[in-house]
Amino acid sequence: MKKIIILISFLILSCNSDVKSDNPILNFQNELIKNEVTGSNVFKVVKGGKVI
Repeated sequence: MKKIIILISFLILSCNSDVKSDNPILNFQNELIKNEVTGSNVFKVVKGGKVI
């Protein structure tokens, strides 16, 4: 029973990680939304999380 509780606790904690900070493309998209820029006005090439 303790193993199940530990496993469930681990899964809950790992699901709460901040995905936004780990994904540079998602950060860029959110920045565009915040600045009210449409995707048709912007073009960027990203490779390995870095802008080329």
